[in-house]
Parts: sequence; C-alpha cells; structure tokens
Amino acid sequence: MRCNKFFQSKLWLPLAAAAAVLLLTACGGGGGGGSSLSTGSGGGGDNEHPIAVTGGPINNVNLLLTSVTICTPGSSSQCQTIPDVLVDTGSFGLRIMASALNGNATPTIVRNGANVPLVECTQFADGFTWGPVKRVDVRMSDERAANIPIQIIGDPAHPTVPADCLATGSNNSTVADFGANGVLGIGVFKEDCGSGCALITDNGLYYACNGSSCEPSTASLTAQVRNPIADFAVNNNGVIIDLPAVPDQGAATVSGSMIFGIATKGNNALGNARVLDVNPISGTFSSSVRTQTFSQSFLDTGSNGLFFPYGSAFNDTELPTCDVNPAPDFFCPITQVDATGILQGYSNGNSVSADFSIGNANDLLNDNPTFLAYATVGAPIPQAFANSFDWGLPFYFGRRVYTGFEGEQIGNTIGPFVAF
Repeated sequence: MRCNKFFQSKLWLPLAAAAAVLLLTACGGGGGGGSSLSTGSGGGGDNEHPIAVTGGPINNVNLLLTSVTICTPGSSSQCQTIPDVLVDTGSFGLRIMASALNGNATPTIVRNGANVPLVECTQFADGFTWGPVKRVDVRMSDERAANIPIQIIGDPAHPTVPADCLATGSNNSTVADFGANGVLGIGVFKEDCGSGCALITDNGLYYACNGSSCEPSTASLTAQVRNPIADFAVNNNGVIIDLPAVPDQGAATVSGSMIFGIATKGNNALGNARVLDVNPISGTFSSSVRTQTFSQSFLDTGSNGLFFPYGSAFNDTELPTCDVNPAPDFFCPITQVDATGILQGYSNGNSVSADFSIGNANDLLNDNPTFLAYATVGAPIPQAFANSFDWGLPFYFGRRVYTGFEGEQIGNTIGPFVAF
C-alpha cells in the first residue's frame, strides 16, 4: 500500500494578507476561485504545461499550482477546466473538489466487484479527504488520459464518513482546509494504493457505499485513483518539474513548466541528471545531512517547505522555531543556516549533493508580506516521520527535477526513480 505524503497539507504556511499568519496543519483540499492558469502549451512543446506559485484560493505561500481540464468520458465538448490544482510529486492520483465543479463535465461512477459505488478515504499526514471515485477524461496541454478514475472530494452525495476514516485525523475536504481546488498527484506510482487495496478488503482507503452505509472494500488496480500522466498515449513514463531559482528573500510569484515524459522528445532528455532509484514500495530514498541520516526521505512539490526532525544534524538552539506570528512553529534562526544534503539512491549506489538554506520565516514574511515564493522556509517534521527529510518545494527552485514512474524503462534505468 502506498503512502500519500502531501506535506503541503501536513505542514503549510497560510498567508492571510499583509499581516500573514502561518499555521501548522496537516492535510488539505480546495474548492473554487483564485487565480487560474492557461491549459495551453507551456511554451516548449505539446507536452509542456504551465505551473506557477500564485497563492491559490486562500493566498497561501509556496503552493505550486496548475490547471487541469476534465471531461465526460468520450466527450470533447462536455468539459471543464479546473484552476488552482496543487501539483504534488509526493502523492498519487488526481483529486478534485466537488465544490469546484460547474456541471459541464459529468464524471461516471466507479464500482467495486459487487457493483457498489467506491468511495475513498485518502489519508495524508494529519487528516484525510473523503469522496467517491469517478471516471473522467483528463487533458493537460495536448495530452489526454481517457476514462481514468479520480476522486471527487466532498461530494454531497456521500456525506457520511465512516468512523475509522474519521479517526485518521481532520477532514480536509474543503477549499479553506486544503488551500486548492484539488491535487494532481504525479509521484512515482501509477495508482494510489496498488496491490494492497486490490487484495485486502479492510485496507483503510476504499469503501463500498450504498447511501450512508459504507463498508470496507477491495479496489482493483483499474478502479483505483490514478496518476493521469501514466495514462497519456505518449510521454507517459514520467514527468519533469522545471522551476527558476528564487532569491533568499523570496519572490512575488514563480512560473515554470511541467513537462510530460522523459527521454521521449527533444525537450525532456535526461541529459546529465543524476538518477536515484527509490524504494519500490514506499518511494523513498536516503538523505544525509551533517552526521544524521534520514532513511525515508522523499522529494515533494506538495510540501511548501523543507521539513526534517531535530537530531544530531540540527538542534533547537541552532534552528529555534518561531513563537509568534506570522510563522509560529516554523524555523526562525537568528541568522540564515546553510547546509548540504547528500541524497543517496535506494539501491543503485548513486548519490548527489544538494545545498539548502533555512532562514527566519517570521522575518521573511514580515519583510516581504506580498511575496508568495520562498526558498528558505522550513519546519520540524512530525514525530511520525522522524526518519524522513521532506525535500519540499524549496528544493525544486532553480532545478530541473525528474520523476520516473514505476515499471518504466528510461535509458538504462527502470522506475521508480527521481533525478536532478
């Protein structure tokens, strides 16, 4: 069974306005309004799609957003473009807020083997999203994934959340809680659960629901919420996130490209990028910072900071947390702390160094209250992830980062892998 990381939702910095208040939360979802992005080409080819840090519906910082067009399966006219969808390399599958839908597209119900509608409790770090699985056609740039399962978060047709789902944390099925109109999970896996949910009835994610009565259910691989890029006809073996660098003091906005496929066209060659294979079950690799090793590390555009535990690498004297607004619980060192991480492949022996910096989050937001992109924000990770270094969105600024999907051979490497 796969773990949806989604640390943007777990730990995020909501920016209210000029006098911002940063909140430490855990999972989210969004539902309407806000800025939008064109669904046309990102400028480099028919497999390139625009992405940007623009604040989203609640004007949050370090949210990497895009637009996704969904259509009634088989239709070229019954479609809707959803703006402000979070781009998340740490989760798997497309999830759209029911409140963002205008009725132009009509998703079709996905049922289990007993012909009962499937509803999912998608679990993230400190909460969940609840909603049915339905099929749509998905379009981005000139690419199309036909008739794939997605989750409709907060669908009023399924208001009753099972008790064991409620017990996983807060219900993040509104725009206010989630910060976006949905999430585009484009991590290394093609389905959000895999064989575990196909074989195990009580898997904790999928339910068969007749009205308000829901029971745990298996979900076949073809019924599970899927990474839509993996179902494109071409350019479907991976994805590249290409973002410009951000100054230490931050930037108002950032625009870049999401490029579909790896080594399939002239604009997505792997080139000299260093390939790190990841654990084929968890999607993680190892990171070392100073004298501390984090054996379950991951890259994650869905996290809006760098998140890691205290320990031998850092302590609360060097990296104290902010105790006042606008960034309570994020790092607030007296002076910027610079460090280097060594990222190590799971089994292929490759490693690569990555410099990073942690600044004073309070000072950054107070000095530039209208900025939305910051490369030097971070916070302590929850204890449940004590062996993890979450290389969130700040890691992606100034880099071209590759995500190779499971089972796909790209050059001499078979996914899953990451590279930069």
